Amino acid sequence: RGVPGKLPPWQTDDDWKDGKAVVYPKGQAPKDNNDNVSRGTWRSKDTLPDDWIPQEVIIYPQHAAPSDDTPNGVWGTDPTSKPDENGQYKPKDVVFYPPSETPDEEVTPRGKWALGEKKKWPPPTESPKQPRRTFSPYMPRESDTKNQPEMVGTIPLNDDDDWVPIKALVFSRQKAPDENKADEEPKGVWKSKDPLPDDWIPKEVIIYPKDAKIDEDTPNGVWGTNLNSEPSNNGQWKPEDVLFYPPDESPDDDCNTLGKWALGHNEEWPPASDGPKKPQRSHSPHYVGARGRQPAEDIPEEIRGVPGKLPPWQTDDDWKDGKAVVYPKGQAPKDNND
Repeated sequence: RGVPGKLPPWQTDDDWKDGKAVVYPKGQAPKDNNDNVSRGTWRSKDTLPDDWIPQEVIIYPQHAAPSDDTPNGVWGTDPTSKPDENGQYKPKDVVFYPPSETPDEEVTPRGKWALGEKKKWPPPTESPKQPRRTFSPYMPRESDTKNQPEMVGTIPLNDDDDWVPIKALVFSRQKAPDENKADEEPKGVWKSKDPLPDDWIPKEVIIYPKDAKIDEDTPNGVWGTNLNSEPSNNGQWKPEDVLFYPPDESPDDDCNTLGKWALGHNEEWPPASDGPKKPQRSHSPHYVGARGRQPAEDIPEEIRGVPGKLPPWQTDDDWKDGKAVVYPKGQAPKDNND
């Protein structure tokens, strides 16, 4: 994690010898650097996997000669980038090239990088063929409790390296909350090439890795994150950037696919609505609209009450019972009058 507020040695010491960095797939790096461990992204002339786990590397100045017994390469910064007000380069502007690959002209070389002893190239992925993963200590962690999901907005990890399918809550885009929190269920939004209803109630789903086998008898689909978005400094994506596609619908080009989702047993697609499709509601004989609409004439008089009389709980110290009519918040009449 490094020491908050301190700059990496390559930015402060002309005679620096080495330092640490954490390298992410493009689009998955945090937004900012804020300590003395540089965070950057992999760059290559070839397409690289987007599910590599963040990889710790050792960085050296240009004149250094890392051992060829460990994978190594060149790293640098985008020549058009500048440090922020704290002196830090953004992770997207600190780039690392795979072994044996020469930097392009759009990079200012800063030095060399190497993996530690006994580490192999390429980095492990977040979705291996079996539903197990290599654990990365560099994904933000909110808890060390065994088997407790660690993240929101990305695939969760746990301490025994097993994939743990977890529950997530999916909203219509118009009703999504502003943020995800590490101690709550992950939250996302439905996305489709077709218009979707804006009155679907939030739907709980179970999320799995890409290669999970889902029971086709239950509705399921694909989920991922918006490629044009970045997680916050604590690793959380905004719910509006965690995308869930309806069953049988393929993600679009803006989605970084992370896995699959499924409904629980005996649940049906599509989600239920919190109101009819038309702006009408089932009529309650006791409903008095916000605009002062009066009760229908056929409402029993004992329910309508006696105009001008107060309820017994307001007039009789020995009162035993009475009647009341209870409304949803915001739909009650303005006054009581009987």
